[in-house]
Amino acid sequence: RMPLVGVRTSVGAPRSTPFFERCGAGRRAMASRAAKRLGARVFARGSSIGNVGGHVPWRVASSNRRDAVTAAFPSPPPTPPRDGAWRQSVNTMPVNDMPPPSTAYLDGMNDEQRAAILAPIAPMKVLAGPGSGKTRVLVGRVTHLINECGVPPSHILCITFTNKAAREMKERLELSVGVDNAAAVTSGTFHSVASRMLRKHVHLLEMYGRGNDFAIYDESDTRALIRKILVDRFNEDKKKIDAGLVKGRISASKSAVDHCVGVSGERMLRALVETRPNLQHDPGVVNQFARLYDEYEANLRSSNALDFDDLLSAAVALLQTSDEARQHYQQKWRHVLVDEFQDTSLSQYELIRVLAKPQDRVFVVGDVDQAIYSWRGAEVANIRDKFDVDFAGAQTVLLTKNYRSTSTIVKAARAVIGAAAQRSPLHLDAVTPGGRDVAVVAVEDEIEEAEFCAREALKAHREGTPLKDIAVLYRTHSQSRPLEEAFIRAGVPHVVVGDTAFYTRKEIKDCVAYLRVLSNPRDTVSFGRIINTPPRKIGPGTLDKLQVWAESLPWEDGMPQTPGAALLRRRWADPDVPDDQMLPDAEAMGLGKAAHRAPRGT
Repeated sequence: RMPLVGVRTSVGAPRSTPFFERCGAGRRAMASRAAKRLGARVFARGSSIGNVGGHVPWRVASSNRRDAVTAAFPSPPPTPPRDGAWRQSVNTMPVNDMPPPSTAYLDGMNDEQRAAILAPIAPMKVLAGPGSGKTRVLVGRVTHLINECGVPPSHILCITFTNKAAREMKERLELSVGVDNAAAVTSGTFHSVASRMLRKHVHLLEMYGRGNDFAIYDESDTRALIRKILVDRFNEDKKKIDAGLVKGRISASKSAVDHCVGVSGERMLRALVETRPNLQHDPGVVNQFARLYDEYEANLRSSNALDFDDLLSAAVALLQTSDEARQHYQQKWRHVLVDEFQDTSLSQYELIRVLAKPQDRVFVVGDVDQAIYSWRGAEVANIRDKFDVDFAGAQTVLLTKNYRSTSTIVKAARAVIGAAAQRSPLHLDAVTPGGRDVAVVAVEDEIEEAEFCAREALKAHREGTPLKDIAVLYRTHSQSRPLEEAFIRAGVPHVVVGDTAFYTRKEIKDCVAYLRVLSNPRDTVSFGRIINTPPRKIGPGTLDKLQVWAESLPWEDGMPQTPGAALLRRRWADPDVPDDQMLPDAEAMGLGKAAHRAPRGT
């Protein structure tokens, strides 16, 4: 068996030679030719070989061609497992003909990229400018750890910031190290990794009040919960509530601490004011935030739910307070790699630090000059100096070659960044010379701006540029309307990208809410969404009575019952109540007969 992961070999048979005549070139030639032409999933009957011949996407072979290769080279008898059996291998040639370890994953890399990939296993910070190939370096580093350093892929954790980046990372890893090895590597966003940890070990967080079946509230769920609290507990006018503003302040306070598990509203108020000093004189914040925060957290707990900020916070608290969980994950993920490190918050940095600290096997990639998310809790100090303090002796590699933009664009960007008070040591240079000059157009308002874009698009199209090659980028969704209207007036066909996402559609959220209540009956937000969907004549009055009735039942885990748990788990029923009796009688619930019949429809 020969590990053919990233192997590039030459073949003497010319391309014009018929397929089966090339079989006479011998096992080595046939293996290389088949690997190059047929790509992944050829030899091992469904398993991927790796990135054969460099970073070029492969075409999946047809079943007929796969069968031909399999017939030409039948598998030998199985060999006993040996060290490194977790690696993928293919049957191509005798062991004594095995070539030296492949370095094809380094093909096309510049000296800076090679230095980062081949660096000794130690704390490593890679400062990578835009378009400098940082994702390729991360994939190359993982490939190097697996192929050359003998690291089991299950011991590697790769963290990215977006689901799209995580998918791209997974796809590149499949081409580089094979499908099975890529599947064994843990790769995902901070939130997805934290969610995996909590699903398995949240019970180790003492007094946290969440089960492993907890719900994860998205932005619309948390806003709905905040609106309910402000109306029910603070007697706010429903029409004047800005739930998004309140949620933003709660999120900012959570991002300002390493974790908020068991932290009081008063402490979170101080954290909020420290990170947003302009709020220290806001009477609404000073007088109301602490109590509102405590109420919000109590509702999340009673609903067995977490918001996105809680995922990170609870994961950090889990590692800090539970020796069992900390040792488990430090042994599981012995090599930690992080992309876009300049965008990490305090809790995200603490998560990385605790996981990587025992063995100091951490590899981070980022760029100080691309730190633009301080408004949502990102701390550029994490990459600027904190990493070097916490991981003494960390090495730094600079990726300074831009492969994406022309020299004109890179020079313009350097001129803008050069005005920054604290600069990165990076000095970016473009590989592609020349380029059109950057044009800056000043307009009066969004209408004139949209009309200018429409005229330019129409002009470019008349000069031969296909419409599909023209794009207009804008910062917020509110800018799309004047652009659409201008393009319609100009008669320019267009498509708006990024319309309502699938999972934010009302009918989809309704279906998901039903499933979430079945899985977690304590989820009050989802229960409130479905109780009258479709309409069942259940109004606010009936909901209030249901809430009072549920809270009158015996408490569970030190908390009052929720209507969903009381109804679906039959917490109200005595042992002698028949199983087919869905509800207690109307008098016990405090409902009229019509209202009593309505919940049966749920």
